[in-house]
Amino acid sequence: MDPIRSDASRALIEALASLRPEGRGRRRSPEAGARHGPASLRAQLREIVANVSLSDEPSVAAVRLPVLHCILGEQYGGDLGAGPLYADVLASIDRDIRERPELDAVFRQAIASLVSGRLSK
Repeated sequence: MDPIRSDASRALIEALASLRPEGRGRRRSPEAGARHGPASLRAQLREIVANVSLSDEPSVAAVRLPVLHCILGEQYGGDLGAGPLYADVLASIDRDIRERPELDAVFRQAIASLVSGRLSK
């Protein structure tokens, strides 16, 4: 198993889980992603998924990479995208979500919560 993909996927699941109304996700470190805080992250994600229909697969697929980029940027810092392996890590996480039903379910649940506005600030 690829250790980079495993850690990044786990961080994504923690971040997505923290978006649930009852979510109490933990960050990997107190400093990681503390730039804007959860309310700002939710606002950014709501903007990204504002017009997504969960029943329209191309609609869901179109927001997957922007959502992942937003979450990983918040978790690990805005300059993350400048790293040489970032595109590979992002593609790997995207593939994990597409290929693993449990990850796809968490992703879709987070989008549904964001779209429906059930999450508070």
